[in-house]
Amino acid sequence: MRKLMTGANPVDVVILDTDAFQEIVRDGNLKQLDPLIQKDNFDTSDIIPSVLDTIKTMGDGNIYGLAPTFSSNALFYNKTLFKEAGVEPPYDNMTWDEVFDLARMVANGEGKDRTFGFGFNRYPGDNAFWSVSDYVKPLQMRLFDDKAERMTINTPQWEHVYGTLAKLSKDHVLPGQNDDMESSGEYGPLNHDLFLSGRVAMMLGYYGYTSELLDASKHAGNIKGLNMPEWDVVTVPHHPEAPGISSGMSFNTITAINTEEQNPDDAWKFIQFINSEEWAKIRSRSSHEMVSRKSYIKPKEGLNC
Repeated sequence: MRKLMTGANPVDVVILDTDAFQEIVRDGNLKQLDPLIQKDNFDTSDIIPSVLDTIKTMGDGNIYGLAPTFSSNALFYNKTLFKEAGVEPPYDNMTWDEVFDLARMVANGEGKDRTFGFGFNRYPGDNAFWSVSDYVKPLQMRLFDDKAERMTINTPQWEHVYGTLAKLSKDHVLPGQNDDMESSGEYGPLNHDLFLSGRVAMMLGYYGYTSELLDASKHAGNIKGLNMPEWDVVTVPHHPEAPGISSGMSFNTITAINTEEQNPDDAWKFIQFINSEEWAKIRSRSSHEMVSRKSYIKPKEGLNC
């Protein structure tokens, strides 16, 4: 990427994911867009605030790119399992401890009939510990120091994190590596999907998962063993130490201008078009990501969320 941006024939526009964008911003190879936005009165008022704020955070308060789409986590929950357990379902703006308390209340059963209370994703196995980095990201906890010379995990805060998740896993509230799903030998949508199979009451999932649930619902009659769950979503839980902040938002198509651009006017026109209302209207039909302009975020057909 650096060669493409700094070589003899440098590109004008780059499209980057979150990690690459942050790195190239730090290198100083992206053109600041704030002056161009102000000069042309490019309307950003309809862009979801958290999307624009995240991009500004990655640019130390400045805008070095615009993202026409984004992906975000939500807390999916099985309404049927909560009704059967007589437990009130989750709601928006819960803390992690509140969600874990609910998970303990709704988990029940033994062995292959066990229903888990919560999963960091839909897959069986070592569910909690693969996802611990996302869980602690809002707390800005580090595994090592800035020079990558000294581990910083031996602290009371880290001990509390791992102790909490280990206890939930030991009590089979979270699925663990010994809680794998039995296979009939036939591959299908229920294989390796704890939520769709009704074995987990709450789960973190990205927007694209709604499409999979909708497809499963449409073909439920043809899927052997499927008892399609009644489901809904609420916001991702937060830590009391970081109220209102959660991880799980990501960008795969941040559009930015190379500082070595050869066609500055055309580059900016392209950025404006890709992030315009016209493009958002077309792109809103995507089944995998949401558009950044809130006016064009609509529920999928057959859904109310």
